[in-house]
Amino acid sequence: MYYDVNVSEDYCTDEVKGLEESEYQGFCVCKKVKAGEFNRLLWKPKDLGVKNGWYSRIELEFAEGEAINYDQKKAMKSDVFVVRIGGAEGLDKLIKLQPDMISFDYSSPVLRLKSGLVKTAMKENIFFEIPIREGLYGVEQKVMWMRNVRKLLFVTKGKNVVVSSGAKRLSELKRVKDVILMLQTFGLKRKRAEQVLCNSKRLLEHCAMRRHCHKGMVVTSVDDGALKRDFLMKKYGWLMDKGRIKEV
Repeated sequence: MYYDVNVSEDYCTDEVKGLEESEYQGFCVCKKVKAGEFNRLLWKPKDLGVKNGWYSRIELEFAEGEAINYDQKKAMKSDVFVVRIGGAEGLDKLIKLQPDMISFDYSSPVLRLKSGLVKTAMKENIFFEIPIREGLYGVEQKVMWMRNVRKLLFVTKGKNVVVSSGAKRLSELKRVKDVILMLQTFGLKRKRAEQVLCNSKRLLEHCAMRRHCHKGMVVTSVDDGALKRDFLMKKYGWLMDKGRIKEV
């Protein structure tokens, strides 16, 4: 199963049917927030009316050189919490804050990824995002995007990397086979590229566990939303029935 974990909340409502007819099982609807606005954010997830599974996502944006800090408890109120940073500076501090996923400004002419920090993040089960939309427009921007994406894939070998669309229109939502071909052009073998496509599901499972489990226990069996229902209750419901996973 494949999921697109980054569809803009400004997605064209006239093209929602195209999302439903796509190969993707579900979508994250993304709300972008500037760092200085997060603590006072009053937010209700936007429902695009997609019949597939849909989940909420907040993307907190820090400009290059901006001090990185945020309310971690508030961050967990969205199904997926992503931090986008202008450059690689501050990555060490960000890893300690434990976002679900990290995204970069791939159009940056200077994105110095330190392999040690990237691998530390991976050990902490933090994911890295490659948003395709940023590489679709502008010749110079596209060149930098490709260069920086190649750097990330070289360091990670595709592990804990999630490819998303960032789509605002249906034309920006790429078919699975096209994403696989793109990853192959960056040097990944086809099998590894297919595994990268499955990382979106792994990310959502990880987010569900972080938010709704504690020490091997599901925190109440109440339907707390699609994320818990789709990635815990459906998957582990039989274990709860047998008492192997307890409710608290």
